[in-house]
Amino acid sequence: MIVVAIAAGLIGYVIGKPTPPQAQAEAPDASEKPAEPEKPAEPEKPTEPEKPTEPEKPTEPEKPTEPQEPAFLKEGLVAYYPFNGNAKDTIGTLPEMTVHGEAEYISDGHGKCVEFSGKSHLESDTPTFLSGDQAYSITAWVRTESNPSGVFWLAATDGSPIGPPNGRRGGSSRMCIDADGKMLIENTGGLGPTEIVVSQNKWQLVSLIWDKERYSAHCISKSNHQKEESFSRNLPRSNLAPKKLFIGYSVYYKKIHRMSGQMKNFRIYNRALSDEQLKALYDLEKPKGK
Repeated sequence: MIVVAIAAGLIGYVIGKPTPPQAQAEAPDASEKPAEPEKPAEPEKPTEPEKPTEPEKPTEPEKPTEPQEPAFLKEGLVAYYPFNGNAKDTIGTLPEMTVHGEAEYISDGHGKCVEFSGKSHLESDTPTFLSGDQAYSITAWVRTESNPSGVFWLAATDGSPIGPPNGRRGGSSRMCIDADGKMLIENTGGLGPTEIVVSQNKWQLVSLIWDKERYSAHCISKSNHQKEESFSRNLPRSNLAPKKLFIGYSVYYKKIHRMSGQMKNFRIYNRALSDEQLKALYDLEKPKGK
């Protein structure tokens, strides 16, 4: 009985004891710092004004396209002397030419060329590469400084260039410029004066064409294409059989004439070039700005 009473007393004590505050609500942790008040939002920075856009640079004008090498340029080309520092035939048909006198290779507004002093010329032997009644074309860029002037001579004679000027000329082809600047053409012994005038101190493309029926002489400059087919003397049919090639040198009226001036891009074809092809050749190689 005593034990029961004691237990009842303890139970009553526990039941009667007041509940501690922690049981009602968790006491705040003294170690926790109070939340800091939110910082006021910083005012937005004013946006910088946009920089004015730079004006577009004007596009540079397109450079004019360089003329393309025409397909015909190498068709039938049997000899080509560009004179770009030497006297070699770049096709390989003819041997390198020998320089006689004061000739030198220079660069001017038309690129590299050979310059003749009026007392100089080039010479080489020619194996048989044009013969009989074969068509042919001979073209060259020339710039003469004085006249009369020899341009070229495909000579049937095998004599010295200072040999008798009235020696055998049959089987030859040549071009000269007389004292008045007029072109003279010869083939197989007949000399044909023309009305074509080759101006001094000016690059021009000159040519002699044989199409197996008739000859035509040409001189093309910036704004003029002079052409003549009927010469004052009836030239015989071609029986071209050259043994020598002289450049910057020719003979007529029993006199030797050498060139004083420059020459470039001497070509020989085994066919007749057309007027359109000569004009295309001029456009391809004309001096800049011309």
